[in-house]
Amino acid sequence: MDSIFRKDVLRGKIALITGGGSGIGLEISKCLVEHGAKAVILGRNLKRLEDALAHFQKGTCSAAQCDVRNTDQVAKAVKQAMDQHGKIDILINCAAGNFLAPFETLSSKGFKTVIEIDTIGTFNVTKEVFTQSMKSGGGIIINISSTLQMPAVNMISHAAAAKAAIDSLTRSLAVELGPKRIRVNGVAPGMIEGTEGLSRLNPAKDVKLDGRVPQIPLQRSGKKSEIAQAVLFLILAEYITGQTLVVDGGLVLSFPNFTLAFPDVFQAWSSKL
Repeated sequence: MDSIFRKDVLRGKIALITGGGSGIGLEISKCLVEHGAKAVILGRNLKRLEDALAHFQKGTCSAAQCDVRNTDQVAKAVKQAMDQHGKIDILINCAAGNFLAPFETLSSKGFKTVIEIDTIGTFNVTKEVFTQSMKSGGGIIINISSTLQMPAVNMISHAAAAKAAIDSLTRSLAVELGPKRIRVNGVAPGMIEGTEGLSRLNPAKDVKLDGRVPQIPLQRSGKKSEIAQAVLFLILAEYITGQTLVVDGGLVLSFPNFTLAFPDVFQAWSSKL
């Protein structure tokens, strides 16, 4: 989609994006670079990071292998970005993990893993970027959340809890870090086509959850580029902080539990309960 923002609006800015090697994280990274920023993308999978770099012109993006659950790896990756650029103006927390699991069979380890990647990972990277750069220089933090925690949805109690914690962290940090010239906001994507997250949440593999979707008020699923544009808007909106912007075409307004909007999907979910 065409951007409504000037192509140089982020010139001189340095952005660090976790989960930047694929999906929404990669799309956000591309969007920020297209608008003048330089990006550093973090991810666990080295091959995925190397493939992602092929989307960028030389010198506009670099990568560092990093598991956001590991504080030593996080500190090293942030230091690498600081050594390379001298500052981090923008942090996008996009690393996430999810899978379908009924509560009855969900293990403590499985619950903990998602909490560690989504919530504790967001904390770890934010704390390190704050300590090494934003504490003295200010900055902008955008946490990628979801809409799954807003209603109650089957078989994702772990992910919903993790994302609810991220939304709360967004609000708390906005209040605490605002006086230090740091704005903290979130973006909550809905059904975004071409993402691993959407495919994982659809046990009815013969049912398409992208393209034209009459159950959504805007009649279609979202695009990764539309999430990236929402992130860019919040980066540029200088008097907005502590907010999580829902970008879902209005689905949660009409069907708070999105599985109810798709009977075949709901039946497939129910068979696993």
